[in-house]
Amino acid sequence: MGDMFDQLKSALVGPSSKPELGPYSVAGKDVVCAHCGHKEFALTKALLNTRLRTVLGVDADDPSAYVLICGHCSCLVMFASEPQRD
Repeated sequence: MGDMFDQLKSALVGPSSKPELGPYSVAGKDVVCAHCGHKEFALTKALLNTRLRTVLGVDADDPSAYVLICGHCSCLVMFASEPQRD
């Protein structure tokens, strides 16, 4: 199971980059992992594309989300607005 999380992290963050972990907040509240309670995350972005738009070749215009990856258990937390680094 750990290998799957490593592959997911690599796909989101990039294979050669080391994600920089740190605490984040959104809307004035500290982000805490819902799974393990950890408070350090790596920040990346993800494209929220749909199959139809991908087939039509217009998925570059799809919206994106900010993704925080827990540095302890790899749980993903997504936000529409950019999390602030504390």
